[in-house]
Amino acid sequence: TTSIGCALLVATATAQPTGLLNRLRVERAERFRHDSPVWERERDAFAARGWCASNADWRPEIHAVAVPLHQRLQAETMAVNCTFTATTVRDPERRARELAPRLAETVARVERACLAESPSPE
Repeated sequence: TTSIGCALLVATATAQPTGLLNRLRVERAERFRHDSPVWERERDAFAARGWCASNADWRPEIHAVAVPLHQRLQAETMAVNCTFTATTVRDPERRARELAPRLAETVARVERACLAESPSPE
């Protein structure tokens, strides 16, 4: 239910998160029932906005936004996040909305830089 965990789930190949979630469904059924609405919400939200958020979903005082790096950059799925505490920010959800586009642009810059440095195919 962390923002980075959700970003990793939405960024991985289709079969991998399904296998992961099926394993959780069997091995940690109660946790799966509790957390699956968060994963579904973030999957749908990611499709619409391009980032994941955790507004006290994992721990009440922790808020965060996360953006996955596109898989074409590396073999492993990766994501970048920005975490802040609810006690230091008056309106954590507003802060997430402000930070997420900046984080997404930072990730896009990293992706462009990595692609520019990649050797061209022969």
